[in-house]
Amino acid sequence: QHANRVRKLEAEVSKHLDCTFTFDARTAPANERNASDRLRCIGDYVESLCGPNGRFHDGRPLRCLLLEDFFITPLNGWACGNARIDSTAAAEAYLKSRASASANIQAKLVHTYHEWKSPTGLRVQIGAGLSHTFAKQAFEFLAAPIIAAKSAPLSFAGKMQQQIQSRMAVPVQKSIEEEVKVPSERPSMRLTAKHMDKVGTAATACTLAQTRLAESITSALPWLAVYLPCAV
Repeated sequence: QHANRVRKLEAEVSKHLDCTFTFDARTAPANERNASDRLRCIGDYVESLCGPNGRFHDGRPLRCLLLEDFFITPLNGWACGNARIDSTAAAEAYLKSRASASANIQAKLVHTYHEWKSPTGLRVQIGAGLSHTFAKQAFEFLAAPIIAAKSAPLSFAGKMQQQIQSRMAVPVQKSIEEEVKVPSERPSMRLTAKHMDKVGTAATACTLAQTRLAESITSALPWLAVYLPCAV
């Protein structure tokens, strides 16, 4: 069942990238029943990369981007091992704690979750996917070392920053709640990516909640990937 879903996802990403895409790795099969199980499973994978026997245990830089709603669960203090997960920072600290002391890892959680109350008091919880705000958070985390890299042509980096800022200025809907109430007005979604040969070897790809924002992303990221080596 999971293998079929992975193949379908790879085929969908390949269609939008206009080239063959496959995931390089995946977390181990596990009986995940709740948010704690999901984070622990991802932590196990980080440990396999950055633990004593992992290929990133020697201090080579590693950037870990996690796009996750944890089974549509808020970060309200649930336990994962001895850690209390009450914020994105707590989840990021847990992931880094699974690496060896000698590892050089940065972690970023984009918690793709929203909740609100309806006018009648009903609590609504959703896995929001990569909305405009969440996509911006992910891009800023991934783009920071690329733009700052000494080897990157300053003129190119400057143009990229200017383009992103202009795209971000495009008015968007005020809230996820409005998008849910008026489905016909939801922005179209598209996965788009361009290889960035001029700025190093890092690659990024993001699904985006707005086509205009998607067109401004000029790096390539394995969608839903758990890690990405630094470009510097």
